Amino acid sequence: MGKSNKTPGAQKTQGPDRASDTPSLRRFLVGPLDLPAGPPDKMAAEEVRTQTDPEPSMLNPSPSHSEANTSIDPAVWLPLLRNLPTKADLKEANTELRSSIMAELQHVRQDIQGLTHRVDILEQGSDSLRLAQEVSTSVLQLRSTQLRNMALHMADLDNRGRRNNLRLRGLPETETSVDHLTGMLLSIFNTLLDRTEPSTIDFVRAHRALRPKGPTGSTPRDVICCLYDYGLKEDILRKAREATHFSYEGTELQLYPD
Repeated sequence: MGKSNKTPGAQKTQGPDRASDTPSLRRFLVGPLDLPAGPPDKMAAEEVRTQTDPEPSMLNPSPSHSEANTSIDPAVWLPLLRNLPTKADLKEANTELRSSIMAELQHVRQDIQGLTHRVDILEQGSDSLRLAQEVSTSVLQLRSTQLRNMALHMADLDNRGRRNNLRLRGLPETETSVDHLTGMLLSIFNTLLDRTEPSTIDFVRAHRALRPKGPTGSTPRDVICCLYDYGLKEDILRKAREATHFSYEGTELQLYPD
């Protein structure tokens, strides 16, 4: 009772509707160029328009963009393209750069080798100087030790030699030679020793004090004599101390150890 009776005509009208639905689904599955020429529905027509129609900016380019495209002249950029370096040019430039760098490196290598050689020579010279300086230092120390020992030995010999020295003060400077002075000393010492006959006394040396002779009437310089015999020197000095005074040709004399 509630069912409506469908007429055969109504059922036939559903076939075109299904047929019209098939192209609309196909539009979503295939590209716009594969669409049939049948009238699309509203939604499909809008989708096709959005996929196929270009942007307004593409259809109507700006004046500046069109002017920029039309202003480039092939006569301008073709020479620029022709002047671009080729692979052979780049290879040649690379070869020249490599040769230049290798030449500079060779110069640097030669300079370094020269500096290394000079440094080696300087180090060898420094080592030689150091060894020579060490040898010189050792020799200098040895010579210093020898000189010090010689100085001590000379001082000892001088002190030993001075043990036999006598200093006679007050003897007038009337002698004319060293032999004359030696004869005067021989007479004085024999008198002190109470020798009846003159005896020979061996002198190492006999001389006046080493200073300039004074003017006439000044005090005469001392006489310094060295005897070979130390015992004889001590005997003479003891006799001079025992005697109250002794003189030579009326001149008072004094005798001291030097």
